[in-house]
This record gives sequence, structure tokens and C-alpha cells, in this order.
Amino acid sequence: MSALASAGIQAALLTPLGPAGITVVQVVGRGAADLLRAVLRDGKGQPINLRGKAGKIHHGYIVEADGQRVDEVVLCVSRLTQQGRQAVDICCHGGVRPAQKIMEVLAAAGASPVQAQDLPGAGLAQFVDIAGGSCQGLAAEVLGELCRAHTDLTVRILLEQLTGGLTAELLRLLNEELSAKQMRQPIDRLLATWNWGRRLTTPPTVAIIGPANAGKSSLANLLSSRPASIVTPHPGTTRDWVTHQTSLDGLSVVLIDTAGHRDPVDALEIEAIRRADQQSRRADLRLLVIDGTSPPQTLPQLSDRIQTVVALNKADLKGFSAKAVPAELVRWPCVKTSALTGQGRKELTAALLKALNCEKLRDGGPLLFTERQKKCLEKAARALKEDDQTLSGPARTALRECLDD
Repeated sequence: MSALASAGIQAALLTPLGPAGITVVQVVGRGAADLLRAVLRDGKGQPINLRGKAGKIHHGYIVEADGQRVDEVVLCVSRLTQQGRQAVDICCHGGVRPAQKIMEVLAAAGASPVQAQDLPGAGLAQFVDIAGGSCQGLAAEVLGELCRAHTDLTVRILLEQLTGGLTAELLRLLNEELSAKQMRQPIDRLLATWNWGRRLTTPPTVAIIGPANAGKSSLANLLSSRPASIVTPHPGTTRDWVTHQTSLDGLSVVLIDTAGHRDPVDALEIEAIRRADQQSRRADLRLLVIDGTSPPQTLPQLSDRIQTVVALNKADLKGFSAKAVPAELVRWPCVKTSALTGQGRKELTAALLKALNCEKLRDGGPLLFTERQKKCLEKAARALKEDDQTLSGPARTALRECLDD
């Protein structure tokens, strides 16, 4: 048994193996940072020293004994309240193999593989900050959401809120000598970010609807980059809704491919169309696909309560015409697409992100990403309306709660 293994260093998966964009592995024990030094390299192949760097974020590569790269990772070092143990979170790519391989490398370096519930402190819940206090409030929310992140963009934006972003903005508002009037505009800006920040941690649903044989399933496969939906030339192939977990320019979304609308031929198809309507009403956004070579005979009923994007599909075929869009659909944004050639994919992605109020996600900066944060800022905004001169006690308390509670 190695000295590191005898020191009681343990490693566990904090997130289940599966199709997520990110998997989190945690290494806990005295000397955990030293163990990571043996298997962690920077972009130039040099060891990364994690000792004494609690609370900092690091980027690097997990390597095997011969220096071969296993996976690109982001790491965060913390200390646990129990006996001064170190805890290192390793965020690697999702899927089964990357996490399994990292666990094998850690075991070879001297860590004992265990279940997450058997780790000292039981994972993220008992993290402490550099000063030894409990990791809570905004920092705890970032760490918790990192475990569930589906894309690299989500990880980058969440880490920005921890090391700058929302944390830095709240500290600025608390520490600068600003009047209540001067505070209102930055707090209103923060509240406005909730429109897209909530999408970051709760993937929105996009119901793909439209007439039979318009190419809905083909377009769903194109957007998700995998053939999850069965595609045939015959109308009515999709009899029940099919979900695709995918990414639109870094934003995790759930596409719901539904049965096509037409005059039903049997009871099964009646039920399929009913379920399609149900998914359409529940979705955050509708993607209405119509055949650009012929005007649709049957369209689903669309209310203005849910935003809609129209895909005028089959742009690669002879007879395609923009005039195929019915007059009642011109109020919605429309994109010419070809599920066969990929034409319009970039434009359709941009239109979907704009309809979801998420086109600004890549801009960076502070944003609210939990309901608790939103409520704290709303409380601060209400308090500021009652005081035009100074940052009132209730407003200051609300900002501090958002940061630390």
C-alpha cells in the first residue's frame, strides 16, 4: 500500500455516469492535492501544484503514468471541516468512459474508490471556504449546479459567477458608497439576467410540431446531431413524442419530437396527435416545421402564450417557395431549412436562442441563476424604492443574503 493510500485519500463520482455534458469526481483526504500533482498537467505538460490554493479554479489535464492525456478537466480545491482534510473537485467531460478512466488513474496513484455517500462530509454539502466558514449561499449554489451541468458553456458561466461575475458585482454594490438611487439601475440589470440565467440550470423544452411528413424528425436529428427519431418517407411514422437532450450553441435544451398533424386514420393516431398538442402546450418554446414545397393542409392550433419559431423545411427540393408559409404564421420568426443538407441550421439555432431570451448567454458577466438569488434581489429592489438617499438596511441585508445565506 502506498503512503498516499495509507493516508486515507478517497475518490468518488458525485454525479451518475451517463449522457450529461459534465461529470464530477471528488478526491478527499489529507494530501489530496499532492496526489493530484502526480496525475495533473498543464497545457505544456508541466505538473500543477494545488497545495495552498483552496478556493481557486484550475484548468489542466489528467494524465496516465506515461504522460498520456486522459481528459481535459477543471478543478476546484476546498477544505473540509473534519480534521483538516482537503477536497478536490474534478469536472471532466460527460459520458461513461472519461470518468471511469479518471477513477482508474486516481486509484493507480493511491486513492481508494468509494461511493459518494461514503466520502468524508458526503460530497459538496460540507465544503468550507478559505477562512474556515461554511460554504453556502451563492458559492454553494455554483458548486451544486456544476454537478448537474450539461455543457462546457454552463460550466464556464457558473465558474465565472464564483470567481467574479455575480459575486464581484454583489461585493461592489455592498462596498461602494452608492445612494439608493444609484443602486437601482445595477440591481434592475441583475434582475433582467434572470430571463436567460434560469435557462442555464434548467434546460428549456422545445416542442417540434407541425403537419405530418414536414420533416420534423429529420430536423430534430439534425439539431441533436444523432438519429434519435425514426425517419421514413411515410406520413405518421412518429406515433409518440421522442425527447432529444442536446445543446444549442452551448445551451442545454430538450427537443421533443411529436407526431404530425393530419386527419387521423385510426384511434392510435388520434391519441398521438392529442399527445403532440399536450407537449406543445407544456413546452417553453415551439418549433413549427412546415413543408416548403407545398402549403400545409392541417396546422396545430397556436396561442400567443408560447413563443413559436417557424422552420420552412425542404429548401433543397425543387418547388420550394417562401410562399408556402400561411398568412397566420407571418407573425412568427421564420427560417428556411433543409434537414437533409443542413441548410439554415445556424440561423435556426440563433432564432431558437433569441426566442428563449438566451442569445446573450455567451456575453458573460454577472447573472442570476437560482430562484433564491432572484428573490433576494427583488427584496433589495423593493427596499430601495422606499429610500432615495442611502443604501438602506433591508436592501443591504438582501444583497448580503444573496451572497452568503
